[in-house]
Amino acid sequence: MTRTIITVLFCGLLTLGCGDSSATPERKTHSTSPAVLSRIDEIFKSWPNKGMWLPDEKEISFFRSNFDQSRGALAKALSNKEPKVRMRAAYVIDKIGPEAKSFGPDLIDHLQSEDDEVVRMYLVNALGSIEFRDPAALAVLRQRFDSLSAANVPPRSDLSYAEVDEKINTAAALYRLDLSPQRLEYLNFVLQWLHPPSETLSPADRTGYWERRWVAVTSLERMRDAKDAIPLLEAMEHEPKAKMWVSVHVPRVLGVLRKADAKQ
Repeated sequence: MTRTIITVLFCGLLTLGCGDSSATPERKTHSTSPAVLSRIDEIFKSWPNKGMWLPDEKEISFFRSNFDQSRGALAKALSNKEPKVRMRAAYVIDKIGPEAKSFGPDLIDHLQSEDDEVVRMYLVNALGSIEFRDPAALAVLRQRFDSLSAANVPPRSDLSYAEVDEKINTAAALYRLDLSPQRLEYLNFVLQWLHPPSETLSPADRTGYWERRWVAVTSLERMRDAKDAIPLLEAMEHEPKAKMWVSVHVPRVLGVLRKADAKQ
């Protein structure tokens, strides 16, 4: 997986329920028809070989339409030996959204034992998307945020994310899930990366800073009431030394934030 592949995958990272959103629906056991089992098996077998491609809308619609029958298989996929399968399972749960809130305990359990950075980020995104506000789960996410480094340092390899990228990702999820005044801390942590890089940064640090900015921008697509980001993103569009991705991702995220702001 190259940095380009990770870029595409994180775009996929790019997001709610009635009554008490912290409550976990009761799990029920449903029999699975042979046809659904066959299709699930076919999809799972294809996932390790999809390269940078995430499950498409057709696959997501299948799992959404057959949620009760496929829930057990998706839960099992979160423990698959292949990181690409675990990642895609988390992505599907993310895209199903609040209807998949029963996955909350599974996601938080796997987050605490997962050793792959990319998979962890997909698990965190899924927790935000299903709006799993269980107090114990929020405590785990807060502990992760506090323990992750905020330093602008490179990842262990080009095939991974830096620790600070995970911190940005976790901050975005906590901003969505934590309804306490503490959510402002998470918002500010993400917003700080939208400011232009300092001229005093070394070339390597400047490159890393732009990678942090990209993670922050894509994370903001999930922080839909983060209207304070709008002027910073608008300014980024006009920076003379902006990276090429700015012209693609920033307008998309601005569209999401402006739409949400107009509804408030």
